[in-house]
Amino acid sequence: MPVENVIIIMPYSEKPIGGRETVAYNTVVGLSLNEGLLKENGLFIEILSLSKRSPGFKRVAERVTVRRVPVFIGVNDLIMSLRLLQMKGKLDLLHDNDLYSCFFSCSSDIPVVYTLHSMFWKVKTMTRLPMLKLYHWYNIRKFFALYPRLRGFVAISRAIINELKSRGIYEENIPTSVIENPVNVDLFKIPEREISDPPTIMYPALIRPLKNQLTLLRAIKLLREEGFRVNLELIGSIKDMKYYFKIRKFIKEEGLKDSVRIVPGVSYDTMVKYYARSDIVVVPSLQESFGMVVPEAMAAGRPIVASNIPAFREKIENRRDGILIDPKDPEDISEKIGNIINSYSLQRKIARRAKRKAVNRWHPKIVARKLIGFYLEVSMEGNT
Repeated sequence: MPVENVIIIMPYSEKPIGGRETVAYNTVVGLSLNEGLLKENGLFIEILSLSKRSPGFKRVAERVTVRRVPVFIGVNDLIMSLRLLQMKGKLDLLHDNDLYSCFFSCSSDIPVVYTLHSMFWKVKTMTRLPMLKLYHWYNIRKFFALYPRLRGFVAISRAIINELKSRGIYEENIPTSVIENPVNVDLFKIPEREISDPPTIMYPALIRPLKNQLTLLRAIKLLREEGFRVNLELIGSIKDMKYYFKIRKFIKEEGLKDSVRIVPGVSYDTMVKYYARSDIVVVPSLQESFGMVVPEAMAAGRPIVASNIPAFREKIENRRDGILIDPKDPEDISEKIGNIINSYSLQRKIARRAKRKAVNRWHPKIVARKLIGFYLEVSMEGNT
């Protein structure tokens, strides 16, 4: 029997606050834009959301609905399990984005597709707090246990597939697809513009060592010493207070208070406005499984300067639609930013090519179409 009813577990919210909620919202937008494809293949999609900001029930499109699952601390898994049991009679395929609920699903006879959003093993090596290290260790064990039992596997980047292969645990017999995260459709509407004077550099990311804001600040200091007038906006929630205080101390001691602004997180809609008023987006992360900021900046048509790491090399062709940098070298970062500021032709070339790539690769409609195609592929594999 071909797949007909697909349930997706993801933290959908009509007012996402970043991270997984943003990905879920953009995915639902993409699915609703593919109503014709869903109808053509006889598919119905229901989103089960654990987010408190999700509507109780909403029909987003004729064949796409959202339903909130009540969440109580400590019994998430139990509630999700009961919900799945209740609906099992009309469930052909489950696409789970939640590691914990996926355990129940895999232990039953429900065919499950799972999306891995984070390389827990890499994050663990860069985590300082013992409790967080234990948390990531627990996630690693859970994932390695459930992975062989999946009907289908989705990775959000080729880097994840390569990591699994390098660890010798990649499952050749499980249908697998790289389906990247979609971005906000409003970013594609941002008009092109010349870099302002002084230019505004933006880095939206959680404030923690992994995101490497301190190295970017050192690069900004070097730019100022070379005579560049630049403003920097660091936008993101504070996840490591010790690191945040180091950032504040550096800004004060180096006399950067007049040119650096820290914005502790903004809403989904407001983020579009920050991209629109930015001139250059810089992402010096030390490690990413996907790195949402890069495709967002490219969709907005803003020159992107990003770390030379696997997840970003998948997205950026160096000096064609973005600039790759050594995230540990402030001099390299400052030099590459300076090159963009000094060359209008480079700015325009990178921004335009980046936007064209983003439209064809990360628009929600494009990403959702790939997702629907994978559901159909998995269902056919299950019938052979």
